[in-house]
Amino acid sequence: MVLASFLTAFSVLSPIRQFQVTWCSLIAVSLMVDFPRQVNFYQWFSGSGLEMAGVRGYGQTAGKFFGVLPAPKLSVTCMALSGVGLIASLLLACTNLLADPRPFLAAALFLYHCYVTQLYCEIHMVAHNTCLIPPALLVLLMSPDLAEPRAAEGEAAVAQQWSLVLLRFVITSAYCSAALCKIWAGLARGVSWLSGATMQACIFEAIMGINLPRNAHMTFCIPTPFARVVQRWLFSKPTLLGLMSIYGVWIELIAPVVLLVPALNIPFALAGLGLHYGIAYCQNIDFLPWWGPYYACFLFGDRTLAADILGVVHAYAQAYPWCFGLGASYAAVHTVAMVVHRYFPGLDILPLSSFPMFSTPKNLSDASFTHWAWLTEKEHQPGTLMNFAFPMHGRKQYVLPSELDSLPFKYLLFGDPRAPGAPKDLAPELTVYTNVVLTEALAKGIGEMFEEWHAGPKCYKDPAWAARMLALVDEAKEAFRDAPRRTPREEPKAAPQGDSRRALLPYHAAFVAGGKAQPLLLDYPDTSRMIGA
Repeated sequence: MVLASFLTAFSVLSPIRQFQVTWCSLIAVSLMVDFPRQVNFYQWFSGSGLEMAGVRGYGQTAGKFFGVLPAPKLSVTCMALSGVGLIASLLLACTNLLADPRPFLAAALFLYHCYVTQLYCEIHMVAHNTCLIPPALLVLLMSPDLAEPRAAEGEAAVAQQWSLVLLRFVITSAYCSAALCKIWAGLARGVSWLSGATMQACIFEAIMGINLPRNAHMTFCIPTPFARVVQRWLFSKPTLLGLMSIYGVWIELIAPVVLLVPALNIPFALAGLGLHYGIAYCQNIDFLPWWGPYYACFLFGDRTLAADILGVVHAYAQAYPWCFGLGASYAAVHTVAMVVHRYFPGLDILPLSSFPMFSTPKNLSDASFTHWAWLTEKEHQPGTLMNFAFPMHGRKQYVLPSELDSLPFKYLLFGDPRAPGAPKDLAPELTVYTNVVLTEALAKGIGEMFEEWHAGPKCYKDPAWAARMLALVDEAKEAFRDAPRRTPREEPKAAPQGDSRRALLPYHAAFVAGGKAQPLLLDYPDTSRMIGA
């Protein structure tokens, strides 16, 4: 009886109110699940003494809200209270305490800014994970029909489709922009996504760098049964990975078509959610708790009425001219920002973005690409540092090499930090940042893996090469597990005499590459465009 009563009451709500109740409740649940771990993380992070702990904001660089509004720096207590307030505001917006829920939504937007900016480098809140929350709240705040019942027919029923159309535009245009970033990057580098090399490299990051056992069947709170085993199988199947890549890029590219053909709403929602589940399964990266609820905008509304976009625009502009102007203005800003950010990726304007996630072409066996890999004891759970909060790209914020000894877990990062566009015949240099003793077994493992990264552009297709890489991963992980923590302030074992700049390195060793010893570097150009974030 209770369920029947709820469904009856829910069915008479306006379409945008139905979306709002669904979306707010799901986001609130996701926040509640992560909340205890994130408070514990912030308690550690705010007192860690790390340089990056001195700033707050959005994304990798702790930027300002829309590039304009700075973030507050809160105490642990205020951070926790802002999180409780955010959850409470979202849940109260789902009730009938107020005839119009927008005051609760306005409070949620403010508290989102207070809470999420404290967690800019936390693994589950980082960068684009939560970037759809502000536009959803803004569109809801621009929707006076939240307080109205469902219109049965006429111009009012047509007008009530507008807010959902606007929400769909935001997410489908974001996907299309993401696809265009991938296509453009591939063309610029002369790389085909059909090759499967890029996805193979992304899966390698999961196999190598994510601290999960082979019998792990969960990615955060998402069931991913046997994912760690399947990842290793897929790693040696670049042709299949190429087809999977094309599927993902194609779904993103054609996403805006659903605006013109609303009959595709449900199929697109299933395909999009499947795409995000595939990312969780193949890469152990979880967007679903934050992006998944947004797909509710495809479930509600009248698909027949929404098909006449011009009619919807006219009806809403007539009924709510000011709110229509605000919504149309946000859509324009969102569109322009995608273009501008594409050509000026250094701009920090989240939640506006060109959505360039996973757009950088990669090839693990090609020496002309920059490669990084890492080993860590850090748990792959909410309430931990994001995987890119380390010096593999040179664009702050990240844990400085001199700060690695202060981390509560073992960590080792190694790679070849060459600048974008470096000559292909440039001798490779192996750089290592770590807080463990670089034992003979560990040095041998990462050295041999470094050699495999320079085996040749076509070697990624070779099953024997893939088998060697997986074997080296296992050897390196075992050696890393056995390696003790480095004694703080240990002098670099092979640092050149008189080089005070390199004296800051937590650990130094020389590797032979191209017939000569290659030094480890501390300062290197910004290569942030080379990694997906």
